Amino acid sequence: MQKRISGLIGIIIVLWSNLAEASIAFLPRYTGNINSRYNEANIGPGSCAACPTGYDAIAGMVGATTQVQACSKIENDSPENGGAIKLVVDTNLNKNVRIPLLVFKNGATVEVNIDWGDGEQKTYKTEDNLIGTTANHTYADNNQYIITITGMLEYLPEIPIKNIVEIKQLNLSSLERFSYTFYRHYQLKGTIPNLPPKLINGNSAFKGCSGLTGNIPKLSQSLEYAFNMFSGCSGLTGKTPIKPSGLTSSNSYQRMFFGTQVTNDGSWTSSAWW
Repeated sequence: MQKRISGLIGIIIVLWSNLAEASIAFLPRYTGNINSRYNEANIGPGSCAACPTGYDAIAGMVGATTQVQACSKIENDSPENGGAIKLVVDTNLNKNVRIPLLVFKNGATVEVNIDWGDGEQKTYKTEDNLIGTTANHTYADNNQYIITITGMLEYLPEIPIKNIVEIKQLNLSSLERFSYTFYRHYQLKGTIPNLPPKLINGNSAFKGCSGLTGNIPKLSQSLEYAFNMFSGCSGLTGKTPIKPSGLTSSNSYQRMFFGTQVTNDGSWTSSAWW
């Protein structure tokens, strides 16, 4: 009788273990990198009811033994598909848009596609990493339009005309340099979406964008330069994201969070604020 009970308990344990593994297996696609996803929204553990709009509850393993549930941002435009940059332009501020396009392919010609949101689409070819190509467009009416950029763009430098009012998407998989892009774009509002997955340089990318709100987005582990990246973005709050392994020197991220309301998760030195 005792052997029979022991055997029954053993079967129950095996079934419970298999059921737990199956429940994890049918969770969303990103449970494999739960360590980074867990901190992405800076929300921490929560139930389905606690997750805000645009986030869903995920579960998985942190380390070898700890199972957690967390709120994670829902991604519909995955970087694995090439991603895109989507910007909202308000032509009431200025009907003209100028977007500089640069690559670092040693003379190789690459194509960048831009849908201007008013019915016009154009493919730009760029091959000179010193001069590059500037995409110019003039809108006929005063309105808001969504500009969509796809292709093999590697460097998006400063956008000179300050009429971009919102960033809807930034996960273009080819983009590696994003320095000074929105430097002192005070008119920019809303939150910062996920950054390019292969980003290396983000120096002063959002410096002075005091109209931005919400949390600092997840940072690519390839990030090496982030000097003044969010400096002066007084509306940014929450805890710092996971520190990228590429930021080896405190000089590379000096004043990164200066002037924000962001608090240290413990992985950053004070030079990130001063």
